[in-house]
Amino acid sequence: MTNFDWTPIITAIITAFFATFGVAIKNIWDKHIAPWLEDKQLTQAAQIVINAVEAILGRGNGSAKWDLAMAKMKERGFDVDSDAVRQAMLSAWQELNLWQIGAGAKEADEEPPTPSEPEVNPEEEYSEPEPSYEN
Repeated sequence: MTNFDWTPIITAIITAFFATFGVAIKNIWDKHIAPWLEDKQLTQAAQIVINAVEAILGRGNGSAKWDLAMAKMKERGFDVDSDAVRQAMLSAWQELNLWQIGAGAKEADEEPPTPSEPEVNPEEEYSEPEPSYEN
């Protein structure tokens, strides 16, 4: 009677399983975890910068605080011209305003600073950006 060696077959099955598992984990990382971490990093950076600028310049000085906050975000490597950064900054500023109102340090009718709009050349023709279909 001849003994059959199952080792290569079992090794191939285990290798295929872990290769498939590795590809699935990479796809989950790329599609779900990495973007979540980037958003969380942006949100936390915006909150830290807004709180720091508020501590440095104090209440009032809205446009000076906005300019300083955007400069600090740029120092940290964020693209300050992107909508995501502007939205994160405005969100953090609104959160700080609501906290100050709740604490009684600020009246509810005070507005957060208005961000300066990027300069637009009226002679320049507008074109829609090309959609990105990257996965």
